[in-house]
Amino acid sequence: MENFNNNPRAEFARKEEYCEYLFNTRGPFWHICTPGNLQGCIFLTDQEYRIGVNSAALTKGPVVIYSSTVMSNHLHDIAAGNRDEVLAFFDRRKRKLQRFVRETGRTVDLNNFNCNLIPIESLKALRNEIVYVHRNGYLAHPSYTPFSYPWSSGRHYFNPGLDADGTTFASLTYKEKRILCRGRIQPLPDDWIVKDGMISIKSFVDISGGELFFRDAHQYFSLLTKSYEAYSETAKRLGDQVFLTDEELFSAVTALCRKTFNQPRPSILAPDQKISIAIEMKNRYNATNGQIRRILNLDPQIVKELFP
Repeated sequence: MENFNNNPRAEFARKEEYCEYLFNTRGPFWHICTPGNLQGCIFLTDQEYRIGVNSAALTKGPVVIYSSTVMSNHLHDIAAGNRDEVLAFFDRRKRKLQRFVRETGRTVDLNNFNCNLIPIESLKALRNEIVYVHRNGYLAHPSYTPFSYPWSSGRHYFNPGLDADGTTFASLTYKEKRILCRGRIQPLPDDWIVKDGMISIKSFVDISGGELFFRDAHQYFSLLTKSYEAYSETAKRLGDQVFLTDEELFSAVTALCRKTFNQPRPSILAPDQKISIAIEMKNRYNATNGQIRRILNLDPQIVKELFP
């Protein structure tokens, strides 16, 4: 019998086979997202973000959530369940948020807050989209990393030291339960953890189950920090505008310059080479005009003529 411990290739194949088995038996999988480019801000304060997180916990029903992130004006969830269950989950969540918006007294139009339900059809895509969801808050908020953004399951992945401290749902008072549920008390599991008015993401997102779709923590970390092409593919599928920070894009472009023109820095490229790289930046990485101008040190008018 082959000794997996002494054969890295066999161990790799065994882990990958197990991940494929889980993908084939726990689906179908879906990426639930809403169009942030069409929606104004819904959540402005920490307390409102907590309500956004709670809205998933209170309405998920039979759906299994593997990854979840709340942004100021849109949501991302990676979930498993049949299509009707997943759509029903989103409808319940939207109604919950509509009620919340009415209670704030703010004028927030949720007519464009609609579900974009994208099937995830391969293990590779599932890994990439879990990672993409966990990068979302980091891209929008420069004060956070993917490991610290508080309104996302990303901070819990492969981070067993981050225990969910707080109070169990069962130990809350009647009034506290009504406030948490924003009305009628719902029959949540007694052992779910609540802290500062928010249901712990570890209570309703299957963190350990999501981790099993990766061979190990090293693969997850590598995808989270280095897989620029994968971010590009996922963002284009979702229609997102920006998916790399300037620092990440600079690293990717520098590698592209070395490979294409044998030049170590984008800023020293010849004018025609800069134009070629600018087109690659737009097509391959969906770079903004501002990113192209800053990284290549191009005249703003040239960038505007290239990409009106």
